[in-house]
Amino acid sequence: MSDERTTGSDDTAAVLADWTARLSAELGVTDLATDIDGILRVAGIAAHSIVRPAAPLTTFLVGYAAGRAAAEGRLSAESAVAAASTSAVDLARGSTERPPSSDRVADAPEGAADGVQLIDPTE
Repeated sequence: MSDERTTGSDDTAAVLADWTARLSAELGVTDLATDIDGILRVAGIAAHSIVRPAAPLTTFLVGYAAGRAAAEGRLSAESAVAAASTSAVDLARGSTERPPSSDRVADAPEGAADGVQLIDPTE
């Protein structure tokens, strides 16, 4: 059974953008730009590298870790999301190399420098 709301990529993007805006408003997080494609890439990597149910668990934990790091003042919200996403992607892909501690959300000291970039999962 097909859900007609998600049959085309433009329709899917519009539905996701609308849902994200509505959910952000409901949760009171309208001050953070949501990278829908980035979140879906992280979820896709977890789903295909681990098992499908790892996708929602991964995105939940990435969001929780990022929120905690931002709330504690260790990273800006955007940098915390990028750092947590990078850590999740690296772990899902079985990377044995860990980024420098300042680039990991779990190790970021209070007031750590911003500018952590999410790795391109297509590389």
